[in-house]
Amino acid sequence: MLLIFTLCIFLSRIPFLSPGFGDDPDSWRMVDSARFIARTGQYAVSRKPGYPLVEMVYSLIYRFFGADYIVFNLITALLSSFAVFFFVLALKQLRCANYYLAASALAFTPAVYINSVNSMDYMWALFFLMGSLVLVLRQMPVFAGIMLGLAQGCRLTSAVFVLPFGLLMFIPGVCNWKKTVIFVVSAFFAGLACYIPVMNKYGLEFLTYYDILYPDYKLFFDRIMLNVWGWPGTIGICGGIASVLFYLVKDKRRLIRNRRGSETYENIIWVMIVFIYLFMFIFLPAESGYLIPAIPFLIILSQRILNRIFFPAVCFLVILSSFIPLHNVNLFDASIFYNHKKRIARMDFGTDIIRFARNVGGKSVFVLGSWFPQVREQARRYELNNIMFVYLVDGKRLTIAKKERANIYYLPQVRKVNLKVHKIDLDEEGAIPFFRYNHKK
Repeated sequence: MLLIFTLCIFLSRIPFLSPGFGDDPDSWRMVDSARFIARTGQYAVSRKPGYPLVEMVYSLIYRFFGADYIVFNLITALLSSFAVFFFVLALKQLRCANYYLAASALAFTPAVYINSVNSMDYMWALFFLMGSLVLVLRQMPVFAGIMLGLAQGCRLTSAVFVLPFGLLMFIPGVCNWKKTVIFVVSAFFAGLACYIPVMNKYGLEFLTYYDILYPDYKLFFDRIMLNVWGWPGTIGICGGIASVLFYLVKDKRRLIRNRRGSETYENIIWVMIVFIYLFMFIFLPAESGYLIPAIPFLIILSQRILNRIFFPAVCFLVILSSFIPLHNVNLFDASIFYNHKKRIARMDFGTDIIRFARNVGGKSVFVLGSWFPQVREQARRYELNNIMFVYLVDGKRLTIAKKERANIYYLPQVRKVNLKVHKIDLDEEGAIPFFRYNHKK
């Protein structure tokens, strides 16, 4: 039954594997890094702090298949399906009821579903985290530590699971500090091994992150709630929280009555994981995908705390968010169908940029900002002479362009970013704005 369920999850991803590597510019950067590694034999991060395990495996895939959208995204879809497979095993180990419904909620949470059909690294990390969770619950410290180390090789922030998983390995009343130590040591050295190529090239400079413009309250809410759960899911999650608060006020003992001591201990650990990721996101709210590792544990908490009516209702609302298109009624749309539509629009816009660049004539520099990784990848299929695509323009690049009498074009939304990063106002330097992206067209 579990294998059939996993196969169904995998098949649900197949229709959405194309076009492109995803609607996140970082998914295109992953493939660009893979190409560089495959062609030169030298490691290069897609972006800091580096995602070495994914980048190195992608470089092997590139050697055999080239930059094929379907192949790269298919690997992600497969790993996401097995992450759900491991989640079911963990739920059974934890003696959770409705485990297939809970696993379906994880599989079809909009943030998970959408990132299961692109080339991002989120599902890679989730796959190893869920595998590590199963092994921790089965008291297998070496293999659990190795799996957590591999998760760190996919996303360095997975290292925060050393503490909660280490506590989970240590069962109160049982003398198993030895297993906990073995787990922590295994996780440390497995993670360290993954980052050897990164440290060899960058030293400790890889331990950084890119600064972002902190979002306003509306965008912050979109990223922390709507991008993750969608409108129906957000309503379900907020309703679940309200019901918990109601029962806390009405009967404080209701939430812990008839619970095993180990279950209460585990619940504290799940709360710890959720709050760790919540605080990290508040510090750096760049991508909704940052919250994905916390989703399984929030689902476990919901199953433990909510009653038999509220929990299935919340799960169904979360699942519906991936399939109900809401953009036609001017509501935030987190459905997989809308995401697919956006990916098609983004590919068309990239083609429009390249077509425009080919028609302008003469030496030209195009400042594209976050569109740069995608357009550069799409442009590889064309013969483009005297045309340069760049992320931003610094002082050196500006001087060279003026010396070569090259025209500079920029996307309107890039002007503010270039001014913030390089203190250069493209408009004042005579650069020419060209068309603006509109995914709703």
